Amino acid sequence: MTTMELIRRNSIGRQLPDTDRYKMRFEVRSSSSNAIHRISYDSAEGAGWWTCSCRGNISTGQCKHLTACGLKGRKYGRTAIEEVGR
Repeated sequence: MTTMELIRRNSIGRQLPDTDRYKMRFEVRSSSSNAIHRISYDSAEGAGWWTCSCRGNISTGQCKHLTACGLKGRKYGRTAIEEVGR
């Protein structure tokens, strides 16, 4: 399954508009609660990784939501946004 297929499968169908810093934004529902988390690509200078709004990602740099979508967070270092879909 490609990364884009994983994103579509795990997304709740709501894509969000890009901002200057965050690209390819979308929302996912938590598997353990009714919480909704935002996943996006952080394109700030010095960043270049995927991020999630959940506490797990904020504290460790990777979370189950990113993993379910086949994305790598801050814990794994820089990832080019062009790698999505491969």
